[in-house]
Amino acid sequence: MRTGAHDYSGEAAGSAFTTVSDLARQSAQDARTAGVFLVIVLVGVTSELATGVSFHGTGLVRLPLLASVLASFAVSVTLVARSRVALLRALGELRSRIGAPVDPSAPWTPSTLDAPITAAVLDRELRRLTGAAHRCCALAAKAQAWAATTGLLFAFWTLAWVIGH
Repeated sequence: MRTGAHDYSGEAAGSAFTTVSDLARQSAQDARTAGVFLVIVLVGVTSELATGVSFHGTGLVRLPLLASVLASFAVSVTLVARSRVALLRALGELRSRIGAPVDPSAPWTPSTLDAPITAAVLDRELRRLTGAAHRCCALAAKAQAWAATTGLLFAFWTLAWVIGH
């Protein structure tokens, strides 16, 4: 532990890291759930298209539904990717600002810094990291909602096919 008037005890840091960890875990779970929905829809659309798409009768309804399935699929995939990149970028920036190697497996000790990390600097960095974790979690939740919407649109698209036959 460092000594000095502005040194950080680490109690709040532990709480902040727990919050970030919980948010990262939640966003990963939401991203996995979105991924499962999207894989199911992808397999379903691919299998229906592979059997030969017939746009007779309900074709005017099915074509816009297919376009909406593909659009919502793309939105969900983009949100999943953005949620993962947001947290990785924030962690990389944190490591860069505190002088840690960008590669997490590289050895590093805080004693290599020119000056100890003060409470104000640590607080600012933890706030940035916590904010990024909240954004990551929000993006993953949106991805999950879009994936569910994709599944619903796929069900309507399939229903239109069933009605047409």
